[in-house]
Amino acid sequence: MKEFYLLLIFITLFVSCTNENSTKIQKTGHEKPMNAELAEINKQIQQDSTNPSLYVAQSQFYIKNGNLEDALSSLQKAVNIDSLNFVAWDNLVDIYMLTNRYIDCETAMYHLLSLDPQNVSTLLKLAKYFLVIKNYDESQKYTQKVLEIDPKNAQAYYVLGTNFIEQGDTNIAIKNFIQSTELDPNFYDSQLHLAGIYEIRSNPLAAEYYKNAIRIRPKHLPTQYCLGMFYQEKLHQPERSLTIYNTILQQDSTFVTAIYNIGYIYLQYLHNPQKALPYFQKAVHLHPNYVEALYNVGCCYELMEQTQTAKSFYKQALSYNPEFSLAEERLKVVGN
Repeated sequence: MKEFYLLLIFITLFVSCTNENSTKIQKTGHEKPMNAELAEINKQIQQDSTNPSLYVAQSQFYIKNGNLEDALSSLQKAVNIDSLNFVAWDNLVDIYMLTNRYIDCETAMYHLLSLDPQNVSTLLKLAKYFLVIKNYDESQKYTQKVLEIDPKNAQAYYVLGTNFIEQGDTNIAIKNFIQSTELDPNFYDSQLHLAGIYEIRSNPLAAEYYKNAIRIRPKHLPTQYCLGMFYQEKLHQPERSLTIYNTILQQDSTFVTAIYNIGYIYLQYLHNPQKALPYFQKAVHLHPNYVEALYNVGCCYELMEQTQTAKSFYKQALSYNPEFSLAEERLKVVGN
């Protein structure tokens, strides 16, 4: 569970490093086929090769098709033509960040700042950049500059909260995340961080913040899964977890950890191996090397007094992970 939460936090930090209002790297619809669209842009470039906006348009095509290196090349051409082109530099910063070119990213951000010292988007990018490289003093300095310009900036409080989380000051982090959600109740990242913090403390408030996050992004199944695991592991309310996992499977029938945990609840909480077995079997069908699922298939068969079949699944689990001690222990009990 914790690994899952930390993955979500990692994702939210890097996704939020690109400001939705200032960058154009999101995928957007297009009326023409992709190749025709690019051909049209290239044709315009041939006719007007010193127009930086055309290279920016070319880069946006490459970005929405996942070609970051060509996008980078196009943006570099744009800024070489017009070193004062704010949009080109802004997009260039995002590409440098996404491709882990941190030195180039920092240089580009300072250039952006020289073009517009009061630009909140640029200041936030600098704050997030320094957070990524763990220079917390610089990150907080630029965040405070944002708040001097825009005291009600929810992103700034989110960045401050993340700073304090990484420095181990959870209580101050909570205050900043709450401030962020009060300014913007739809700020997903802060809601998710608050859920994670309160989950670690086994505080029921975690469920409310997970629900807030789900309200904001109802189709984001990992967040729903986290709520299910919170009910299961922290509040010991497996019935609620079952409802959530089944809701997930209605949206994605192959969400393997939800499948596994339905089986786990039936086996460990409700003591019904017959009902648990098909869920573990489906998890193994989706991921044949799912060691925990293989082991629990064996447990179900052992409880159903089908010892030979149980042994075969314990051995399968050990074939994938020879150090899986639970399977070793059951094999000793049922006999090799």
